[in-house]
Amino acid sequence: MKGVTWFWKANTNPWSSNEIEQWIPFPNIINRQIEQAYQGRQLEVVISEKYKIDLNRLLQIDILDFDRQRPVRRCSKTGDTLAYYRRERFNFAQPIQRSIADDTLNYGCSFVTDWFILFTKDYLNRKMKEVTWFWKANTNPWSSNEIEQWIPFPDIINRQIEQAYEDRQLEIVISEKYKIDLNRLLQIDILDFDRQRPVRRC
Repeated sequence: MKGVTWFWKANTNPWSSNEIEQWIPFPNIINRQIEQAYQGRQLEVVISEKYKIDLNRLLQIDILDFDRQRPVRRCSKTGDTLAYYRRERFNFAQPIQRSIADDTLNYGCSFVTDWFILFTKDYLNRKMKEVTWFWKANTNPWSSNEIEQWIPFPDIINRQIEQAYEDRQLEIVISEKYKIDLNRLLQIDILDFDRQRPVRRC
């Protein structure tokens, strides 16, 4: 079970071939429940008051409305799970320009490294590692009837958001499609401002 992760397809229209696929992992407790049913060769498993998983057709089905269905998939953590964290939704129009400090382990030379760590007590590196930004992945991120699902941003995006937060910027563009409103803590679709999701800093 430790080597397997179950995902559900989070696209607004999960059957569209025109969208970049977005696969979200189930919470750990649900993941174990699904995998146990799969190993037990069950045909389906109820995972909440609202949803069940059809293990034959690999579908998440709304118990109250059988027409509402989404694909699910089972992946090994050594392959597809890692690919999930490199989702194409974070592709950039231009490569991110890194500072000299990011280009080498020595910030340009060993002397600068020693001085930087001594002077700051390695505060910046430690602080960046301690902070993680998340986006709310629920199908309806404003519903109070669903178990909250918070997904961490990839490391490079996390550092970008945190740097903007530390610089007290009001917002930051993280891709061609999304920006983060650091005042209201929202991820906003640049092409459709009505499409918003909460983000949080932990």
